[in-house]
Amino acid sequence: MIERLCGIVLRTVKYSDNDMMVDMFTDMRGRCTFSVRVSHKARSLSSMSLWRPLSQLEFDADIRPNSAVANIKNPRALVAYDDINASLVKSCQVLFMAEVLYHALKNEPRNRALYDFINLSMEWLELAGRGYANFHIVFMVQLMRFVGIFPNLDNYSPTAFFDMMEGCYTYLPPSHAYGIRPPETEVLPLLARLNYASMRILRWNRIQKGRCLKLLNDYFRLHIPSFPELKSLDVLTEVFD
Repeated sequence: MIERLCGIVLRTVKYSDNDMMVDMFTDMRGRCTFSVRVSHKARSLSSMSLWRPLSQLEFDADIRPNSAVANIKNPRALVAYDDINASLVKSCQVLFMAEVLYHALKNEPRNRALYDFINLSMEWLELAGRGYANFHIVFMVQLMRFVGIFPNLDNYSPTAFFDMMEGCYTYLPPSHAYGIRPPETEVLPLLARLNYASMRILRWNRIQKGRCLKLLNDYFRLHIPSFPELKSLDVLTEVFD
């Protein structure tokens, strides 16, 4: 059955000279894996840019009941992210976001609100002329709401600890290693209130950003099965150094 879908590219893996596997988050079927045939002619033209991380595509998918992998035909880009592709900083942020999504959405079903959130985030980054240095941090915080792991911040106080395993504040230090001590705990309510327009109020240096991303990575690892230490964190560190 041929089905017309829209999808966001999460990762591509080449497995032969002319074929690659593409993991995507689609509008109608959620997380899916597809097989794509790439001809020599196509590889020599700009069509390979079609498969950049977080590109949004429209395509025909050959869906078969007994196959876990569908074939893609007639793909076309829905949005041109020219500024993102031309910017080293933005490209590295998108690479990081794609890695986060690849691991966070392993079994994600159809979720149109999440699909729209990712696309609107990409559109914001494409148009941003400045003030986007913390974009990937705010994206990761907002993503927690969509994947059901947003922490409970109700009991925050300047002297409270944050228990990352339980996802809440506590007045006693956690008995395990996954706790955040005050005054570092004050950053969570602040991040929860920020959006892309207001995030420029964060005047963090490289060390502060690195610490925040490390804590976010640890939190995702605790609450999402098989979520790893993110490889692209090192790339971001170098870019913002």
